[in-house]
Amino acid sequence: MSVFKRCGCAKSPDCNHLPFHLKIWHEGKIVAVGPTKKFARHLVGEQRDPVTRKEAEHLENTIANWYARGCPPLDSPTAPTAPDVERKFTPTFAEYRKRHLSKLAESGDRVRAFEARWKSQPLSIVLDIAALEDYFDDRRDDDEVGPASINRDYSCLSHFVNWCMNRDYLVGKRPFYNRTSNTHGIKKMNEGDGRFRRLLLADPEHELERFHASEEDRILKAIDSLAEAGEEMRGRFYCAVDAGLRKGEMLALQRDAIDWHHRDGVMMRVYWHTSKGKRDRLVPVGPARLLDYLKARRFAQFPFGDATGARIESFQTVWNTVRERAQIDNLTWHDLRHESGSRFAEGHQTGKQMVVHELMIVMGHTSIKTTQRYLNPRLSSIAANVRAVFSEPAEPEKRGRR
Repeated sequence: MSVFKRCGCAKSPDCNHLPFHLKIWHEGKIVAVGPTKKFARHLVGEQRDPVTRKEAEHLENTIANWYARGCPPLDSPTAPTAPDVERKFTPTFAEYRKRHLSKLAESGDRVRAFEARWKSQPLSIVLDIAALEDYFDDRRDDDEVGPASINRDYSCLSHFVNWCMNRDYLVGKRPFYNRTSNTHGIKKMNEGDGRFRRLLLADPEHELERFHASEEDRILKAIDSLAEAGEEMRGRFYCAVDAGLRKGEMLALQRDAIDWHHRDGVMMRVYWHTSKGKRDRLVPVGPARLLDYLKARRFAQFPFGDATGARIESFQTVWNTVRERAQIDNLTWHDLRHESGSRFAEGHQTGKQMVVHELMIVMGHTSIKTTQRYLNPRLSSIAANVRAVFSEPAEPEKRGRR
């Protein structure tokens, strides 16, 4: 049977469930199997996705004849084509978002900057190298947008272009770099400088006074000097450095998500819909300073929100003020998450190091390779260990004879 169903109900194949599945035969062999939506590119004119068995059989005959003719291009004179209407970016990207972005871990539910920029443009805008270069140049000029955010847009656009071409929505050359097919295409940005940023330690011998204290102490001192939001900003800093929560996870955390009576200690529960990895996880509250802050904000609906306990979406302006007063220019908020992961792996202050597969769970990563990118050693530690390897071993003490 070439037209069949896979609903599994007792009335099948006479039930009303959709979609139909097709099994295409050619020269005594099965050449294609799948639901009718898999063969949507063979629907032309006013033809719709089959909802009756007769329509499904008609689509099956169309595909079988297409194979019999040697699979010519669908826009050839031998096959009827739909009216030549240029697609728009917005409806096409909305279809792509529905099918793909809601399933991805890379913040698929957030609106991207290019959606607002190209909402009234034709779909072919994503193949225009000049338009893409202008977009990425504008993103680089924005001080609040880092290389990682720009590269996420790059990956999304690249996947979107491939998705459109596989469905014959676009025809042309892909504008993105490929080492074999397009060596002159647009490349991703280098993220190396931002990924290795650590908080500097105190250096009393430095000639500048501001380096005599560690960057963490300077940040906390700058937070204390704030006229407003100082207490909340201090708690956010503790959460980022001592627990490794992402900004969005931290701001979405509610008081009901804090388990005060867990058998393994106080836990912060990060729910899947607020997590980048789309997974629930429990994050232990270890340091006393973070625990004290949560106790003080125990009755706030959002402990890391504003002074009234209401949720906020961002605190970038306050963070910029803190950096300016602490005289730190090249430190992003996400760098604090790298600092947290590195401290867990190094055994900050205690020397008790956390194994990588446990750290992966605490950080909310889906791959251990991602976790390894967060383990950024200090250059001073590397230099000390190198010298220790080549240093002469201490001579054992000679014991006298009895």
